[in-house]
Amino acid sequence: MHLKKLFWSLNIFVPLIIGLAVYIFFKRGTYINSLISLNMGEVPSCFVIQIIIYWGCDFLWAYSLVFTLYRGLYSLKNGLIYSALSAVLCGIFFELFQYAGYINGTFDFFDIFAEITAVIIAVVIIKKSPVVIRQDRSGKKIK
Repeated sequence: MHLKKLFWSLNIFVPLIIGLAVYIFFKRGTYINSLISLNMGEVPSCFVIQIIIYWGCDFLWAYSLVFTLYRGLYSLKNGLIYSALSAVLCGIFFELFQYAGYINGTFDFFDIFAEITAVIIAVVIIKKSPVVIRQDRSGKKIK
């Protein structure tokens, strides 16, 4: 039982914490950064670091969202599909709202790509994990 809790906790909370840390320390001009500003100076111009800063957070949060949604929807026959589609649609809507100016941020196709990639990876991990037991509400295992 502890392994199952650890599995869900790591896959839900660790990506959220890492994404939040990137926003706090490296992302300028964001709502989170304005609340807790701990800028670490100039961000290195290394390509890998730029990818992590600009698209890594979206990747991590979409990944975590799939696990969070599936944790609540696992008993549904197509709970994993619903979780994945919901996470992708959420990411797309956030980008469209940014494009329309309803929320702060900059529309970016690479954000959507990062989110879809994260969703695919999360689905594969959930499907391949021996810790995840899929069952319906009556406790009967689902294949």
